[in-house]
Amino acid sequence: MKHTVALLNDSFPPQIDGVANAISNYALHISRGLGNPLVLTPEYPENHDSEYPYPILRYPSLDARKRLGYMVGLPFSPKLAERLVSEKT
Repeated sequence: MKHTVALLNDSFPPQIDGVANAISNYALHISRGLGNPLVLTPEYPENHDSEYPYPILRYPSLDARKRLGYMVGLPFSPKLAERLVSEKT
């Protein structure tokens, strides 16, 4: 039986940095037979999640890219909790 592995991180493409690349690579390798990855990361206006072979759940965020370079995630949302409960990977 394959397990679902949740990968939670504040950076993921389209944000590009070492941690975002690592999460993307972990999810890819897990999806190739080790289990079912589920990436949870902040919403980005220009994301293209359909390009990935695994599910990505985006939670609400605030745009702090001009000051901090990142979107600031707000992961404690009822909407995200409902999506996690309904996810069947």
